[in-house]
Amino acid sequence: MRQPIKLLPYFGNTENGGNNIARFKGLSVNCSTIGESWELSTVPGKQSIVANGDNAGMDLQLLVEQQKGKLIGEDMYSLYGAELPLNVKLVDNEGKLAVSICHIDNATQSEFQYVPDSNVGLQTHSKPLVSGPCFSVCLEAVEGERILKNGQDSFMGLLCLGGEGQLTVDGVSTSVRKGETLLLPASVDEFSANGALSFLTVVARIPY
Repeated sequence: MRQPIKLLPYFGNTENGGNNIARFKGLSVNCSTIGESWELSTVPGKQSIVANGDNAGMDLQLLVEQQKGKLIGEDMYSLYGAELPLNVKLVDNEGKLAVSICHIDNATQSEFQYVPDSNVGLQTHSKPLVSGPCFSVCLEAVEGERILKNGQDSFMGLLCLGGEGQLTVDGVSTSVRKGETLLLPASVDEFSANGALSFLTVVARIPY
């Protein structure tokens, strides 16, 4: 398994929900009470769903159970089993849209939040947002074509913040646009991004 996997989120309504998530993802304006969107998740009851390929319609938890280390990385699977150590969601709290990345390890939890800038411009370099023992988050920008790499034996989550384009792995292209989230299997250590895109990459790390 090497091709990018598009994911459908689990939407949750909250008292503080608004229309920011619906607008970001290009949904109907009638979706005005979405408070959270679980983009990359195996949390029970809030699992994201595979949207493309032979496994379309399968929840992410079942896919991890089936593919094991081939999907999330052999070292990652040895340590965490079929439970993803990272969950990524969008939250709308009192009119502010944020990306929330939660890492769970041995019952301890750490969280990083990033508020996308609606005026974010395309840049020709990566902007590290956070890098630590458990996960790393980068802001990537593409205008034309770039080769990106993942040196970890770990899956990569990709949340498109703006624009549209393609990701190419082994000569096969997958379209991507603003509001979409994809999972790149751990076996993908290099891929090509083409178009006009800005996105977050989220990679779990083995805590040594």
